Amino acid sequence: MKRIALPGPLLLTLLSVMPSLAQTDLELRKGSLEVTISRYEGEQKVDDQEFRFRLAFGEQGSLRVADAPDRSVAKCTYGVGAPAHGPTGQFVGRQVDAMVSSVGDGKFKIHLVVTERSLAGCRPVGDLEIPVYANRIVSHDLVLADGGVEEVRMGADKSSIENRAMRVALTIVPK
Repeated sequence: MKRIALPGPLLLTLLSVMPSLAQTDLELRKGSLEVTISRYEGEQKVDDQEFRFRLAFGEQGSLRVADAPDRSVAKCTYGVGAPAHGPTGQFVGRQVDAMVSSVGDGKFKIHLVVTERSLAGCRPVGDLEIPVYANRIVSHDLVLADGGVEEVRMGADKSSIENRAMRVALTIVPK
């Protein structure tokens, strides 16, 4: 048996190329995903918040947007009636987690989890008031083709007249 000695840089190059040869064409491609969350009061659209992802298939991504400071500051009193006017140290806002995977026939499964965290008020504990947070989590799976768009109602907020909708658009990014 004959031994072949390869120079170090050539061997490293071959080893780094070999795993990519095993990847399929779809694994090398990415999906560009736009998620727009719209907030409505009745039928009137109040605002939109857009999240843009570029994900390799099977890869999970997360984007987080904090609320304006005036919506995330607790107005609770601590101790002898002293108001708290600083940040609470807790995240208040929206987070979107997304994953795109191929299901065949030119269709792609999109798994989305939207988490909304808001300051709900204060709760007395002895002589103190502590901030209370409300978490709303919506998980949804869609199947779209390249260029597909779908709108999903996220339901109404039981404590107000607000409701939300999520618009999801998928574009497959060429290699």
